[in-house]
Amino acid sequence: MEQLVQAVDEVLAGEGRIGGRAESPRHTRVGDVHHLEDGWYGLPTYASRIDPDDLQDMRLATGAGPDDRRGRSFTVLGWRVESERVRLQVAAHAPRSGLALWAVRRPPDFLLRSLREALAALPDTGLAERLVGGRIDAVAPAEASACGGVLKGGQAQAYLACTSPGLRLVWGPPGTGKTTVLTRALSDLALRGKRVLRAAGGWPAVCWQPRWQSATTTRARASVSSRRTRCRPR
Repeated sequence: MEQLVQAVDEVLAGEGRIGGRAESPRHTRVGDVHHLEDGWYGLPTYASRIDPDDLQDMRLATGAGPDDRRGRSFTVLGWRVESERVRLQVAAHAPRSGLALWAVRRPPDFLLRSLREALAALPDTGLAERLVGGRIDAVAPAEASACGGVLKGGQAQAYLACTSPGLRLVWGPPGTGKTTVLTRALSDLALRGKRVLRAAGGWPAVCWQPRWQSATTTRARASVSSRRTRCRPR
């Protein structure tokens, strides 16, 4: 883990940001908003790119901004990105006109610094340290079977790798049944009461909705997997 922290430090140093944090953040004006309905305002985005994830402490304010004692300021309670605008929610008693969005913009190195702080604060690197060090657990033998013999060979090895304690990597070319095995493994883990974290390099894979998700909400009913053979914990 120290190597990862050092790597992030090198990136920050290369961008000239290895020093302390920037000066105290200040609110800057993002743009005028228009009233939509009680408690909701719209910020047009068709003329410029505005990402609320890059903004902190968002407020709708009159006059010279939130720090203007002669004006009024309303904390943004929620937001939603829509077509060519961002919908902002504030208190329902806010005025219908004369408001603008003010916010503290995150520094360009915000994500890198947050990553570094999170890595440095990890008390036990556990499996992550083993993964970086290449210390992978052994897989089941090639002649292994799983799910009452439904899965054999490489598919059984992949299933057991996903459902057994330890750290393993599963790879397979197209057409080898990765989706089938993964769906079965995730379903059985959910039915055992295990938590599953799913991540991928692309949105289609992340948004994929396998059958196992229904099992998390109907875990007590056997009908979830009545149409297929399911492995049971020994």
